Amino acid sequence: MAKAFQKCVNRCKIFCHVIKIILSPNIPTYFLWSGLAYLAATITIFILSGSVDRFLCNVFVPREKCAECTRSDLLMCPKPACYQSAMNLTIMEKATLAKDPLTESLVASGGDWHCLMLAKKADDPVQMALKMYDATTIGTLPQITNDCVTFHCQVMLTALQHPDLVASPKSVSDSCGNHKGSKQASDASKCVCTGLYQTISPIDPSGTATDSDQGKLQAMCRFDLPTTTTTTTTTSTSTTVAASGASVRLLDANLEDGGETILADEMPLSHCSGSSCELLPARQETPDDMQLTQTPDDMRRLDHVPPAQEPAGDPEINDGLPEYTVGEWSQCTCYQACNVGSALGGTSKRRVQCMSAKCKDPMPAVSKACSCVPCSDCQVQIWLFVVTITCAIEAGLCLIMWLSIIYMSSVPEANLTSLSWGQSFLGCFVTRIPLLIRLIVILNVGLACFLVFVTFCPEKLIKFETDCKIVPGLWVLTVVFASLMLLMVIAGALIRQFKRMDPFLFRPVRDNSPAPIRLIGKFIRSLGP
Repeated sequence: MAKAFQKCVNRCKIFCHVIKIILSPNIPTYFLWSGLAYLAATITIFILSGSVDRFLCNVFVPREKCAECTRSDLLMCPKPACYQSAMNLTIMEKATLAKDPLTESLVASGGDWHCLMLAKKADDPVQMALKMYDATTIGTLPQITNDCVTFHCQVMLTALQHPDLVASPKSVSDSCGNHKGSKQASDASKCVCTGLYQTISPIDPSGTATDSDQGKLQAMCRFDLPTTTTTTTTTSTSTTVAASGASVRLLDANLEDGGETILADEMPLSHCSGSSCELLPARQETPDDMQLTQTPDDMRRLDHVPPAQEPAGDPEINDGLPEYTVGEWSQCTCYQACNVGSALGGTSKRRVQCMSAKCKDPMPAVSKACSCVPCSDCQVQIWLFVVTITCAIEAGLCLIMWLSIIYMSSVPEANLTSLSWGQSFLGCFVTRIPLLIRLIVILNVGLACFLVFVTFCPEKLIKFETDCKIVPGLWVLTVVFASLMLLMVIAGALIRQFKRMDPFLFRPVRDNSPAPIRLIGKFIRSLGP
């Protein structure tokens, strides 16, 4: 019993001794706690940077200022509220997560340059759909992918039937909800897509269906447009069900509608359940004039891409051919900079030309995936990235310094007369780390001052990065980082003043150095051991 008690007492003494060493204000513990503080700051800043990005993605940019976004071409930025909200809702409800039904089509259409260019020219989802119809039926126009059609048909369906955007297709009501938060605050109670249905010319019974907008849209998107404002209507041959305020006709195979037989191949590929409708995947066989399928011989090609050429075959012959002439990459073009929960990618393109009969293989890439940044007046993301990196480097250097001092202090003085190669390298390396740590402290102090200025300087005093002043996450991040740097400067100066430097860390400033160099050296050395 006494031995067990004595063993417990010894463990407590060892534990208390370790705690005393850790908490004692000396050179090793300074580097230990500095490293832990920088590590905690790195994690905190990394987490808060995500909240800053999400907030900036939701900052409303007036349409007249969209042209000032020089780093990205955000297609939805200058669009009317109907198009913006329909795109937002479609992404929120059907294309946010990887498993969502439209995510693949959204990503693929964002990589289709011609699809993006059609969206850039269209002012609303109906115009976009009509432009897609022309692209899929007129052979001389640049072609688009099936994913482009699938995604934008769903955006049009959302604009025509979602209760947050329109009370019903033919309604003139101007009171809607904003349950998904897809609309700007000024439009929260408005039916921003009211009147969109009326822009679609109806089918003329005496003419061809595809002579009208309604016929074109139904043929391409493969669903019947809503035609009434009623909620539920039932007849012996068809059923009209409410689709979020709209009504969409579901036709069954081989049903007779007014004496006309509707074949399975002719039924619209839409599915309604309860109060929502979804597009079903397009058929593999489509009418010849729709040109929605792709074969190796008619793959869609950017109009600035040179025709494919036969490979040279012989590597020596290929090496002697001239290079392709390439242009500069364009702005990154995206539907929008961000979406709920994830970044939304886009496409950047460049011109690739062969200025001779044959050029050297392989041909350079014509387009590439890219990411669009928010169009808010707060370009602080790059500085937060720099702060995260510098804090992580500082944490690593301080912890390495602490371990090195602990190791070097454990070596008996008698053994220091003959050092191994490893110990010699460690000694040379460790003596230079303190200077690097102090230089990064100076850099971080400058970054902290910049963030304080950007975040808290009154807009009335200096109008600079105005949107940064309304980001709660940036407020917290700036206070945390600035407080850390103030604490590090004070702790470094105190430990430098009251604790003796270890001999192997001491590097004096030479007296024969020029006066400015001596002053700078003394200032840097005053920031820490």
